[in-house]
Amino acid sequence: MSEVTAFAGTRALVIECSAAMRHTISQQLRDFGIAAVDTARGLIDGREKLERTHYDFVLCADRLDGSGMDGQQLLEELRRDALLPHTTVFLMLAGEATFTRVTEAAEAALDSYLLRPYRANDLLIRLQAARHRKQVLAPLFEALNRGDLDAAVAACLAHHAQQGQFATLCLRTAAELQLRHRRVDEASRLFQLQADSTGAMWARLGLARSALALGQLPVAQQQLDALTESGAESPDLLDVRSGLAIENGEFDAALAASRRAVELTPYCMLRLQSCGAMAFYQRQDSLALDMLERTRSIDPQSRLFDAMSWMFLALLYFDAGAAKGLIDARKGLVAMQQRYPASRRLKRLLSAAEMLVSLVQMHADEALSQLDALVDERHDADFDVEAALLSVAVWCRFPQQELGAARQERVISELAQRHAASPAACAALRGLAARNTPVLRLLEKGIDAVESLAQRHRQRAPDGDEILALQALLNDAERTMNPRLINLALHLLGPEPADAEASPRMVLRLHANELRDTVCRPITVTAGMRRSGRSAGGMVLRLNSMAPAPDLAPMLSADDRAREWAEPVD
Repeated sequence: MSEVTAFAGTRALVIECSAAMRHTISQQLRDFGIAAVDTARGLIDGREKLERTHYDFVLCADRLDGSGMDGQQLLEELRRDALLPHTTVFLMLAGEATFTRVTEAAEAALDSYLLRPYRANDLLIRLQAARHRKQVLAPLFEALNRGDLDAAVAACLAHHAQQGQFATLCLRTAAELQLRHRRVDEASRLFQLQADSTGAMWARLGLARSALALGQLPVAQQQLDALTESGAESPDLLDVRSGLAIENGEFDAALAASRRAVELTPYCMLRLQSCGAMAFYQRQDSLALDMLERTRSIDPQSRLFDAMSWMFLALLYFDAGAAKGLIDARKGLVAMQQRYPASRRLKRLLSAAEMLVSLVQMHADEALSQLDALVDERHDADFDVEAALLSVAVWCRFPQQELGAARQERVISELAQRHAASPAACAALRGLAARNTPVLRLLEKGIDAVESLAQRHRQRAPDGDEILALQALLNDAERTMNPRLINLALHLLGPEPADAEASPRMVLRLHANELRDTVCRPITVTAGMRRSGRSAGGMVLRLNSMAPAPDLAPMLSADDRAREWAEPVD
């Protein structure tokens, strides 16, 4: 079969700064039989095209925009945010092939790596080989496109059992699929199989991620420490360390890991935003501003730029008295809402930014009205942790004499009692309120109230009338809408019986399930992480067709949750 026949009907994108090189590469691809060839001058142009169009081949220079941007880092970001389907061949055109760069390319799972200058036939051979892999693993990719988990895992394990050319890749893919869909024991078994046979870092990291998914935080910590002590260091390992520290409410450790990850990948928008968010919670405003302004300088129009980053910038500019910066941040949110007018999250963020602008412009009545509109939503089902954090952040910056002590106590106490559901949420709330002592005291009081409720209900459940005790717990869970109390109720109710008889326990379980599906949502306290829903340190597996996101950060549904993000029950 000729290459013209093999490549018929395919589409390619060439990302290259040099116009002459773009022309040469495009002509070579057309000679190979790839008729539809698009080109991009650099990072922003290339990302925009990849966000909107499916390509069978992407050929990318290792340096973009003449600014030191690494094409590999672009690839990692696109895969991390699921912007690049598995069916796409990504080939890097490199100017050098040092050991470090080749190792980095292998870690990034490039489909191919070609050193310049090259012969056209060498490029053809690379593309044919990569295309061959896509075709051999077609059953896997077809199952992924259908969203058929069982078929995808079966295809991977069948190929691994045959010890085919791509056996290791298939084993890793199967493990990632199992972990993503909460089949953690099976995922751990597959990671352990590879760790025992080769000691591969991704497999050992997968074991830590499996423990983390089960809420076994000490086990995960031990496994990460063992990796670090062995001399291993990678952005993925640091991502997992940061994520574990966040779950433990140890934001100082999370910030340290995030900063190191940024040092290793200085142009990764998601890591820059995560580091900026952690610095903001730790009141390291200078560092937070640096991280977020660097992110904005890369491309604020990208889908990888999270709306919350604009909000953090607005808060930082407000605190610094930089009115122009604050207005620019508001404009960024306005532009996002114009693109996605149905987004309730964007509406909240923009309303908060508008309140800050009103305060700067001395429009106190207008600012108070905007604050009221935000906090009056606190009893809505979709008023999640991020909305609570946003409310606390702007509340702390409002002139206290305008709020009233009684009203402040009611609002802040209700926010704390509803959202004090995990160490991460509590640490974030405390970090935002640290600059306002009265608000911080009210938050601590609300957090303590939830802890007291949880402890009291744990002690009451085994004694006396168990059904009455469980009903009392559910009443408190429904009153506070606190995910921790809801999950505690489900834990104390025990496993769901096989028969669906209308027993008192079954009625309570149905009620608890309704509360969980209505109230419990993933806790995300770092910008840039919400929409991707990725598991730090893992492969990103696209399970749906390539298409622009309907919202910059849609509210995740119950079906999208990887786990219930509330403090594990005893």
